[in-house]
Amino acid sequence: MAEEKRKFMKSDSSYDESFRAEYLHPRYWGLWLLAPLLFIFAWMPVCLRDAIGRLIGSLVLKFSGRQSEVAMVNLRIMRKELTDPERREIIRKSVQIGMCGLLAYGEPFFLPKSMLMRRWNPVGKEYLDEAVKSGKTIIFMIPHTWTIDCCGLYLSAIGLPMTTMMHSSRNDLMDWYMNRLRLRFGGKVFERGASLRPVIRSLREGNHFYYLPDEDLGKDYPSLFVPLFGTRKATLDMLPKLAKVSGAAVVPMLATYNMKTRRYDVVFERMYDNFPSGDNTADAARMNRSIESLLEGRIEQYMLFLRFYQTRPEGEKWEPYYWLSRQRWRARLAGGKPDDPAVYTMPEDEGGGKVRI
Repeated sequence: MAEEKRKFMKSDSSYDESFRAEYLHPRYWGLWLLAPLLFIFAWMPVCLRDAIGRLIGSLVLKFSGRQSEVAMVNLRIMRKELTDPERREIIRKSVQIGMCGLLAYGEPFFLPKSMLMRRWNPVGKEYLDEAVKSGKTIIFMIPHTWTIDCCGLYLSAIGLPMTTMMHSSRNDLMDWYMNRLRLRFGGKVFERGASLRPVIRSLREGNHFYYLPDEDLGKDYPSLFVPLFGTRKATLDMLPKLAKVSGAAVVPMLATYNMKTRRYDVVFERMYDNFPSGDNTADAARMNRSIESLLEGRIEQYMLFLRFYQTRPEGEKWEPYYWLSRQRWRARLAGGKPDDPAVYTMPEDEGGGKVRI
């Protein structure tokens, strides 16, 4: 995959957003048929589009049993004080927010800048202004929420030179569309699987970095295990390392869609002081505390279907978080209630033993 994607990169390893004739190949015609829909949704009254998004979200939820169980596992870890019905309500709101955001993906592509600027509501902009006035390049630390692409565009729209990283899909036309969206007001996008050298070079050249640090990338990536919502999570220590080699400031940020105002709330917190501290474990823990703070009262904005706690520390008694979610999903398919108590025997390669759910 990496070798195939090099033809879409510029000499500095950033993505080349130029249109290519091969995007007109018949294998992409299905995606091209979606373009008129994105255009219509971009210009549709937002209240009507959101009503459609909520309806589609409710329908999607009925057919996403396995993903819903993963989200339920995450919420049982992140929101221990809630009941399962309360968690299901959060999942319902989260899916609806996700669908409203998905239907709005034509806005950054088709709407004029003057209209886009009215769609964003910066919250805590004084913290952004403070960081910009410091004269340092900035690493915007932002967790995975549904509207990260549209809210990230706000930064380049107000004139900040931006760079970020992407994970290429199997569809070149989809990659072109998403990166044209991200680069509408300039900037650079690098492949996530590539070396960090282009990112470091870009930071040293004065470009700011849009960084999503909270995904669990698996056992193949060296991680520290520090708490996130009270449970240890595999966490990369790339943020303090990047801040050290580039001299950049770190500003916690959150991308949200406000279903009441029908606008994007782009939330900023005060930039870190004394960062990096020289202790990568302490810095990674500080980053996770910022994620908790940003999501306080906004947990439904989070991509709860990601397996944030999949990788476990070596030597720790294995906790079958997502294995149990698969069993509940299978029980639902078999006609049972997912919350009915049952005893399952785990395969040996997944921990072994009997587990009650």
